[in-house]
Amino acid sequence: MKAVSPLRYPGSKRKLFNYLERVLTYNNSIPQVLVEPFVGGGSIFINFLYHHKESKAIIADKDELVYSFWKILFTEPSYLINFVRKAEVNLKTFDLYRYISSHPAEFNRKKLAEACLFLNRTSFSGILNNSAGPIGGREQKSIYKIDCRFGRENLIKKIKQISALKNRVIVLPYNWEETLNYVAKRGKYKGKKLLYYF
Repeated sequence: MKAVSPLRYPGSKRKLFNYLERVLTYNNSIPQVLVEPFVGGGSIFINFLYHHKESKAIIADKDELVYSFWKILFTEPSYLINFVRKAEVNLKTFDLYRYISSHPAEFNRKKLAEACLFLNRTSFSGILNNSAGPIGGREQKSIYKIDCRFGRENLIKKIKQISALKNRVIVLPYNWEETLNYVAKRGKYKGKKLLYYF
């Protein structure tokens, strides 16, 4: 493949995407639509769309924070950009977003998107689960502090790049079964080359 994504992903994610590309090449088939029911961090669908300019993606995640992040990124990227510029990256903010992540029904979609982004960038290994503590620990004695992965300019650049794909992506708040039903019940996908990535 000659196309190069402006988004770089390390190690295993890049290997996984390269494996996917080899499978497509082996089968001599480029899907018109990639369906990803467990989108998570989205590295697969993003790289897929950058490599295949005519293709589209349907992404879904049952997790409220993950769904909210992608929904806001594609509908109101300027909101997330403004959040990245102004967020105070400290333990007090970490605890606030940890609370939000534990009580999603109490907050609107934008706050959930903020929580997803903030916790992904400030939690150990980017884990959203409540068991994951802040980078650097509660005492912040590590050489890596809570803000070490919150590079504002780089995050803003990625948000702009990814949000430019908005006309090629549908974001759903469904589990995997609901996602498959969504695709099956829409006639516009009948006869299309679909790839389901689980």
